[in-house]
Amino acid sequence: MEFLLFSLCNLAKRRRSRSTVRINKYHVGSAFIILGFLFFFSKILAPEAPVFKFLSDYASIAFGELGLGVFFFLCVLVGVGILIKGYLMKTLLKQFVILMFLVSAIVNFPAFSETEGELINWVASAKYGGYFSWPVFKGLQLVF
Repeated sequence: MEFLLFSLCNLAKRRRSRSTVRINKYHVGSAFIILGFLFFFSKILAPEAPVFKFLSDYASIAFGELGLGVFFFLCVLVGVGILIKGYLMKTLLKQFVILMFLVSAIVNFPAFSETEGELINWVASAKYGGYFSWPVFKGLQLVF
């Protein structure tokens, strides 16, 4: 009788256990590729769609209005790289973040202006967006 009770308790414990979600290279790579293609397809086929407005509003934080295409192209490129070389996923994601900073600074380079006293026109920088490029701009301002 005790064995039967012990078996039922064990069975109940097994059923209550939660399954863990494991993130692998297919999940991460597919998400990046889908994000990039979703932006480009909505830009071409439905520019008034809420999906396009949502993606362009929140991606403009990273790259500004000028670099949206670059950002989503990098998403597709990193997604394909992760699918092909899954064992380099952490390295590719780190490189993606570094590329985001550098490309954001290059694309939003018109924020530099010939103002008196300050190297960067922060009003123009806010207009272009590219908040990821601000650390690069601040570093350049300190150096020069």
